[in-house]
Amino acid sequence: MNMSSCMTKEFVALQADCTLGYVLTQFLAHRQDVGCILYEDGTLEGIITKYQLYRMILKNCPLDTPITPYLYRDVTTVPFHYPVTEARKILLSAKVAHAVIVDDDGKVLGVSTKSDLIQSFLQRERRLINQMTALIENLEDGVIGIDHMHHIHTFNSAAAEMFQINSATVMEEHIQTLLPKISDGMIHALENEAPREPQKVQLPSAVVMASYTPISFREKVIGAIAVLRDLTAYEKVARELETTKRLEGMLESALEMAYDGIAIIDEQGCFQMVNDALLELYDISREELLGTPASQSLPELNLEDTLRTGKELVGDIQIIRGIKCVITRMPSFKTSRWGRLPKSSSVSFPI
Repeated sequence: MNMSSCMTKEFVALQADCTLGYVLTQFLAHRQDVGCILYEDGTLEGIITKYQLYRMILKNCPLDTPITPYLYRDVTTVPFHYPVTEARKILLSAKVAHAVIVDDDGKVLGVSTKSDLIQSFLQRERRLINQMTALIENLEDGVIGIDHMHHIHTFNSAAAEMFQINSATVMEEHIQTLLPKISDGMIHALENEAPREPQKVQLPSAVVMASYTPISFREKVIGAIAVLRDLTAYEKVARELETTKRLEGMLESALEMAYDGIAIIDEQGCFQMVNDALLELYDISREELLGTPASQSLPELNLEDTLRTGKELVGDIQIIRGIKCVITRMPSFKTSRWGRLPKSSSVSFPI
């Protein structure tokens, strides 16, 4: 936010030959405490404040007295494009309560007072609060915050879903009363002024990983926050991976127990699994074969044809290293939006 949005544009514009009576009527009409005395080109000559008017009245100056002798000519001006925070520093450094806002040519655009600055900072604070509230509310993780008295002040919709509680019913309630499963971690982080190690917590609708962190403001701990990450989906994936590994182990065991030589290639036509019987037949090591294209390593098996056509072939007789072999090639399929497509091909033959 810059000073162009933090100023009074309808300011009191005066000339140096204006009288006390005229300035008083302008101050009353605009309800302002400062007036800008301008040259003909709109640049600033000086200012006059209500305190200068008070002094003139106390001296019993007639209402037709010119204000020229009472002007402030050493005036603090701020370019309109300056950030509000920088303007605040300028005002504090000059020890003044208002500043005249000017454009690049020095022409007066408006006046910024203490109340203008306060309003701008309040607007900025409200905007930041709204942005932070919206961010927390739309997080997938549950977020719960407590103050130094252990009362809940933040409880987003994700947390409400995890605990199956209406957010409106928990605000300002004591954390131990409503959420005992995470209260110890939050109070520990608050009282020890340090994060606590994440904990796995079983909630009514999910298994979550809860992390606890103290909240500090101006080097003082004022509360604590808990972030709850739903582990349900991760645990499901972990179980599926475990099942896949177990099935892969069972398949490897079955391959090794088979008397037939067996090889399996993937969608790219590269060897993924081979058993010892096939390795002994070709007198080749597993490391030499795995990951290599079947069309290059063992072209006589024609596994890429089965992968391409998706058709099974049974009873192909070949002589491999002086041994008559009956070869069976069989595709496996995956389902896609185009239907069932071959995703791998395998070969087996008695030796």
